[in-house]
Amino acid sequence: MVVRPDIAYRIKKKIYIKDWLELKPYESHKATDTYYLKMANEVKSIFEYIDFQSRRK
Repeated sequence: MVVRPDIAYRIKKKIYIKDWLELKPYESHKATDTYYLKMANEVKSIFEYIDFQSRRK
């Protein structure tokens, strides 16, 4: 598997509201965006932990 450095960087950083809004059809964030952004970062952390654990074996 080839990992492009620009994509690897985007995968490893925390998701910020600016990044989140790039995927939305509107320009300013809604009240629910804060909730889902927090949830997305928590899920991302879990996946990173699982990936880290699997690479240690």
